[in-house]
Amino acid sequence: MATNRCIYMGIGGPTNSLEVLYVGLSTRPNTRFNNHHALQAQNIKQFYIGEITTSGLPGRRRKKVPTDLDATEHALIAYLRPELNVRRKSTLPEDCVSVFSRFFGKNNWEKPKPTPYFFPPVIAFNTYSGEWHPEREDITDAADKAS
Repeated sequence: MATNRCIYMGIGGPTNSLEVLYVGLSTRPNTRFNNHHALQAQNIKQFYIGEITTSGLPGRRRKKVPTDLDATEHALIAYLRPELNVRRKSTLPEDCVSVFSRFFGKNNWEKPKPTPYFFPPVIAFNTYSGEWHPEREDITDAADKAS
């Protein structure tokens, strides 16, 4: 993959219950994997690298990272709440965002593979209503139901 803009996910856990442990973004993926402490975690077993394909968001950039890449990372972290991510788990995206996932094999980038069980096929957040699709339980709601 020859890209200079990517989202990456570190996956780990027991084989029968893998989960996303870390979500990050990079505009220089060729150097990122050797220079980030969270990516050296022993419990990360595999990585998925994603390419963002969008026409981008109009307007001036307010951040160093392209706006569409930043919005995607924020939505994934806020929705999935990966264990190794420190920032963005408790904040909502600033704008409406939808992430449609398609996974491909290492050697075939034409035909998508089935979406892994640990990752939703679509994640969407509506800023105006404050709703996630598919609906996501808050950590406090899930804890209340468990007790």
